[in-house]
Amino acid sequence: MSPTKSQTLFDIVIVRLGGEIGIKSAWTRRTYEKRLIRNIKATLKHHKIPYEAVIRQQGRIYIKTSSAQVAAEELTRVFGISSLSPASQTTSKLEDITAQAIRLAKQKLQKQNSFAVKCRRVGTHPYTSRDICEHVGKKILEAFPKLQLDVDLANPDVIIGIEIRQANTYIYTETIQAPDGLPIGTQPKAIGLIKPDINSSVASWLTMKRGCPVVPVYFSENRNKTAVKQVKSLCKALFEWSIGHPTRLCIIPHSQNLTMLRQKCPSHLLGILNKRLIYRVTAQIAEREKAEAIVTGETIGERPHQTLRQFRLQDQAIRDYPIHRPLAGLTTVEIKKLAQKIGIQKALIIKPKNSEAVKPNENILPTLEEVEAAESRLDIQEMIDTTINQLESMTT
Repeated sequence: MSPTKSQTLFDIVIVRLGGEIGIKSAWTRRTYEKRLIRNIKATLKHHKIPYEAVIRQQGRIYIKTSSAQVAAEELTRVFGISSLSPASQTTSKLEDITAQAIRLAKQKLQKQNSFAVKCRRVGTHPYTSRDICEHVGKKILEAFPKLQLDVDLANPDVIIGIEIRQANTYIYTETIQAPDGLPIGTQPKAIGLIKPDINSSVASWLTMKRGCPVVPVYFSENRNKTAVKQVKSLCKALFEWSIGHPTRLCIIPHSQNLTMLRQKCPSHLLGILNKRLIYRVTAQIAEREKAEAIVTGETIGERPHQTLRQFRLQDQAIRDYPIHRPLAGLTTVEIKKLAQKIGIQKALIIKPKNSEAVKPNENILPTLEEVEAAESRLDIQEMIDTTINQLESMTT
């Protein structure tokens, strides 16, 4: 795609940091910003976007690049960024600011548009922010009398943004929203239990937003090729949000375990026994990966058996790793909106179906003693070891 005339005026990207980063202590903030810069550079390299420099200042990162518009759009999937603006850099001299603002206005404004000039300023200058807004606004009106422009500070069609920092000024006409959150890599890894559905992927995305790299793990039933293809598609969409970090999917053949459970355990306990076994195997993977937690896409009450008591019985299978459910309080509608926002909805190549091989009996609430008695009929450790040895790791 060839750049438009207005895009060719942009030579820098303003990167506004996530709000949480700014309230951290000086040491933590510096650490987070350095990690964010690493993630930004990895994303630019991945998308083959050339850049001259990445400059860190308080509350801002500036990227010097001839492909500012493209860079800004690709960086909207980097956690730790609240918003971005392709911008044009000039000096802090009033005449230079005015001239560059008029150039951008010429490309952006159309007949009978309303506009506003908004200014943020850091440093000492012979003018105030209000002086800049009034002066530049007046000069734009004088420069384009035939356009019949109108100044509207409340709801303008176009905003001419001016950011003055010491001797430099950055002028922009667009603010692109980004995900905010914490830079990936500032928190330990987590294991994300992935299914060929929306919920598990959104849960992993929310965990990534808190700075945790996620290692996706899928328990495959009957080596369902369509389901595996679905999971790989979802993980590929997820990994677009974690460029610069490992992008491996762990697939675990689970059919043999399900057969064993059916042969040796009461049918009304199969659902909870299956989930407890999955958690035990996942805990072993977490230890290998040096992860600190397990993440699932379960919500409270989405299905009749998804109750707090059921979750507690499942979670008691392991002690060393917490099981997080980021979607616990969300509705199906809210989850779908998040999936659309982050691009996971588009990654669905088949219509999601309930793929649980064994379902908990919704009318029976087993006790821990019943569950443990059923598990005593199994060689749990041998099942775990056999399953781990069959683990298949692949890139998507």
